[in-house]
Amino acid sequence: MKMHKNRYHKEQWAALCHMNGPALVIAGPGSGKTTTLLGRISFLIQEKHIPPSQILVITYTKEAAASMQKRFLTENPEGTSVTFGTFHAIFYHILKTEYSLQTDCLLSTQEKKSYLLPILKKYEIDIRLAEEMLHFITMHKNGEKTAEKLSLSVEEERKEAVFREYVAVTRKNGRIDFEDMLLLTRRLFRERENILEKWRERFRYILVDEFQDTNRIQYELLRMLAAPDNHIFAVGDDDQSIYGFRGATPAILKRFLTDYPAAETYYLQNNYRSGKEIVGLAGRIISENKDRLLKKPAAMKEDAGAIRIAAFTEVTEEYRYFAERIRNIKEENKNLNYGDFAILCRTNREAENVRAVLGKENIPCASRKGREETDEEKEDMLAYLRLSEGKGSRADFLRIMNKPDRGLSRTCIPEEEVDFIRMERWCLELKDEAGAGKIRTLRKQLQTLRKMPEELKVSYIQKGIGYERCVVKKPPDTGNDGVQVLTMHAAKGLEFYYVGIPNVQEGRIPYGKILSGEQEEEERRLFYVAVTRAKKVLDILYLKGTKERPGLLSRFLRNEVYSSEGSTSSSNS
Repeated sequence: MKMHKNRYHKEQWAALCHMNGPALVIAGPGSGKTTTLLGRISFLIQEKHIPPSQILVITYTKEAAASMQKRFLTENPEGTSVTFGTFHAIFYHILKTEYSLQTDCLLSTQEKKSYLLPILKKYEIDIRLAEEMLHFITMHKNGEKTAEKLSLSVEEERKEAVFREYVAVTRKNGRIDFEDMLLLTRRLFRERENILEKWRERFRYILVDEFQDTNRIQYELLRMLAAPDNHIFAVGDDDQSIYGFRGATPAILKRFLTDYPAAETYYLQNNYRSGKEIVGLAGRIISENKDRLLKKPAAMKEDAGAIRIAAFTEVTEEYRYFAERIRNIKEENKNLNYGDFAILCRTNREAENVRAVLGKENIPCASRKGREETDEEKEDMLAYLRLSEGKGSRADFLRIMNKPDRGLSRTCIPEEEVDFIRMERWCLELKDEAGAGKIRTLRKQLQTLRKMPEELKVSYIQKGIGYERCVVKKPPDTGNDGVQVLTMHAAKGLEFYYVGIPNVQEGRIPYGKILSGEQEEEERRLFYVAVTRAKKVLDILYLKGTKERPGLLSRFLRNEVYSSEGSTSSSNS
């Protein structure tokens, strides 16, 4: 099957048709990076005839991995052996394969605290600093210098002692955390060249989404795995690097080009998401950052979009304004759902306060949780997995034989033992050729399931075997008909018809006492991400305060005034 060039824009087509070796794709907001990534996978399979099992797609979150995989398999059902996952999921799978690790060796947040608290008491450190100490330990394991920037009121000697004891006690008990997954994989690759070669052969083509969020050790593992052919297709945007507290830095893009001087660079600069005014505002905001790759974003939509910057004296006035604004826009646009609206906040606490006020105003808010897997579905998955390993019981078979519907009768398994060959023969003796064919197909599906990587097995059961057809789809709480109230960090990768941003005043954006330097630049990138989530309407509100406690519009917008929808001026009034 040949690809259709007309499905892609010129910039996207040029990037996805990259031949071999390293490539860096600079993809701005609304430029269609996911479309380009999925197109790249299709190009490798259909045009370069790369076996799907040799393709690895790394994303920043498991939600993004699942969404991208679902979207890809919808159009490419034959591509079930393409591996999608996060850095941690991929390298944990490698560890499990090579070391036979058990799932229960992973530390939960609560378990990490249970190991840490006695150590803090021993060194007379306030247990209220437990969260910060855990963050210090995380950054320290990753070897990140940002660990030194923490506001812990604990001298370096005691922090180091806590770190050493925490590592010792967790290792003694055979427990690991997310950082250990990466550290142990790196050690494995360094010490066992044969194992590294095995996984290099397995994953010959590697695609990385949100590359700007890659930290030092993740990047190091990526380079080890990709060598010597270096078929890396890295997609990112230094202007959207917002996870400095996890060790990510926009400089990773420049390092990539330094480490791979022969790398091809592609730019996806056209914005197909937002109106011209929104794209223009976003460009002016981010242009104040000094150390960045220069880009020339162009708005491809004809309409201007609508922007308001408005001042209030009380924070609840801001939130009630959002409620009224959402009602009015929905009244004017009957085709919009509440899910087309988003309020993006700087902190989780602020988001909770917004939800509370919107609730009082009878504006429904969407749950942040997706549909939870029921206990019955979990048992079905386990039954499929046991049967694929040859360990399933008659009860397991009966449980899933018609999930999805196969029209099988209980009589097809006359014995307690699950023997698919014998079951097929039994059906043929009863002149049930259709039943025999269904048993044969199920047997082959289970054989395929057994050979699949662990991280793809559930997805294969749901989509490849067709289990999801028998599951009643229930929306998460309010489903699509609830306003999304999120932190700016959580909104990355999403888009909405309407975006409202509250409390855009000094002290909140940028947050706290951030005055200058890289921290200010990251805060500006975060605000840039929030602004670029809006497709059509953007409301930015701030507190002007009172005479006693005056407020000041964020420095990021000091020269911007939008007094009404779609109108702008360059000076404050």
